[in-house]
Amino acid sequence: MFDITKLRLKKGTLLKEPIHFVMEDVTVNTFKEYALITAYPSEILITKEVEELAADAINAGFDAYKVFKAITVPDYNFDDFGVEYISFKQMPEAKEAIRKLTEEAQRVEEEATEGAQEDDRKERFLNAIMRTYHKEDLCMDELLDSMYANGFSVREMAEVYARAMYLANGDKCFIIKENERHPMWIW
Repeated sequence: MFDITKLRLKKGTLLKEPIHFVMEDVTVNTFKEYALITAYPSEILITKEVEELAADAINAGFDAYKVFKAITVPDYNFDDFGVEYISFKQMPEAKEAIRKLTEEAQRVEEEATEGAQEDDRKERFLNAIMRTYHKEDLCMDELLDSMYANGFSVREMAEVYARAMYLANGDKCFIIKENERHPMWIW
C-alpha cells in the first residue's frame, strides 16, 4: 500500500509550486507560510519535522488545505497573554493523519478506475452493437432484441440501449419520475 510518509522525497519545507492567496495577494513558498496565512490572525505552533512532512505531502500532489486540516490539532489555544494559536499534531499522529489521506486518495482513485473500467466495458459492448448494426441489414430494435449481455446490470443495459438507439436513430430515452420526464443519462 502506498504511504507518503515512506517516500524518500527531498526533505525540506519548500513547496515545489508556490501557493498564491488571491484575497490576500500573497504567494507562499513553505508550508509554515501557508499555515500562517490560513490560520491568520492566529499564530501557529509546528515542529520542523511536521512542517517537512506536510511540505512533502503537498509536493507529492495532496491538496494543501486537506493536509493542513489533517495535521492540525482541532482546538484553538491561547497563550498566557491571550493570543490565539493553532498547534499541529506531533510527528507520529501527523504521519498517521497523512497516511489516512493517502488511503482515502487511493480509495477514490480505485473507485474512479472501477467506474472507468465499467464505462469501458459498456463502451466496448456498444461498439460491438454499432459494428453489427452498420454491417447487417437490421433495424436497431431487432438487433438489440437478438443480442444477449451477461454480466451487465439492468441499469447498465438500459444505458447501452439508450445510447445505441440514440446513435442509430437519434431516439432519446427518458426516465419518468413523479410524472416528469428526465433525459436518461448517457455516459
